[in-house]
Amino acid sequence: SSGINAEWPLRPGEKLALHQNTPTYVETMPTPLPNNTRAVIVQVFCNFWNSDGHAYLNVDIQQEGNEEGGVASVENTHYSVYANTFYYEVMVPWDGTLPDRLKFVVTNSYQTGGEKNWYRLRVVGYITA
Repeated sequence: SSGINAEWPLRPGEKLALHQNTPTYVETMPTPLPNNTRAVIVQVFCNFWNSDGHAYLNVDIQQEGNEEGGVASVENTHYSVYANTFYYEVMVPWDGTLPDRLKFVVTNSYQTGGEKNWYRLRVVGYITA
């Protein structure tokens, strides 16, 4: 196995390579967050290792049930880029009175060029009041 997942669910730190799929996935946080948590920090990492492929991933991330709190929208369109990695973090609004469940709604995906083109999404921290 290449260690790359073409579908949800994801295990922590797993590589993701969706192609023209738009799944929704809800993940329970592995440990409870403090009640005064106001945001979780989600890492978005893209590994792009050739010039003949594309790595697109658009995903809306929010706490399940926290529609009023807002959504972090991730939009990535990496087209025919040669040997690069892309990394950033987004803050997802959090309400400590709601369950510790994170919802990922993929709105667009396109991945070609082989198994060296992939994404990884993972929670790397949180912010408290």
